[in-house]
Amino acid sequence: MRVLLITGSFPPMRCGVGDYTARLAEAIGRVHGTSVAVLTSQVAGMPTLPNSRYEVFPVVSQWSLRYFPRIARLVRRWQPDIVHMQFPTQGYRVGYLPLLLPSLLFPLNLKVVQTWHEYYTKDNITVGLLPNMLIPGGLIAVRPHYLDHLPGFHRRLIRFKRFRFIPMLRPSRAFA
Repeated sequence: MRVLLITGSFPPMRCGVGDYTARLAEAIGRVHGTSVAVLTSQVAGMPTLPNSRYEVFPVVSQWSLRYFPRIARLVRRWQPDIVHMQFPTQGYRVGYLPLLLPSLLFPLNLKVVQTWHEYYTKDNITVGLLPNMLIPGGLIAVRPHYLDHLPGFHRRLIRFKRFRFIPMLRPSRAFA
């Protein structure tokens, strides 16, 4: 199985979601028969280390729609079975691409899983998340009682997704 993780932040950048993604890539990479890659910001600039259990593709300099063709080429070349996106990250900064990327990748016959790291409430939910709520696929939350915090309308939009709560692990010393 081939798993492509997409995140705007990745070590050595400072971001909890980037650290989480690095630990996730390492853990998935330990599973026999699994290949893992991380598509991230050029700012991360972290080359794949010789003993890593995953590849790093720091190819996006700006998370705007004009970078979608570059991402699509990489996805086609690497041929993942699953694309796993992380939301939000500091590395995405400004740009609509992260909000639209799951919807843009779905027509490529990819299984798309999303991990939401922050609570979205009626006060901070963005219209940009609507496409991500509507496409099929899995949704992982790392915060407890996630659905209780999600506004009712949005909770109804994601009712057909496979939802899982997976608590965030404490940061390891390697990424602290």
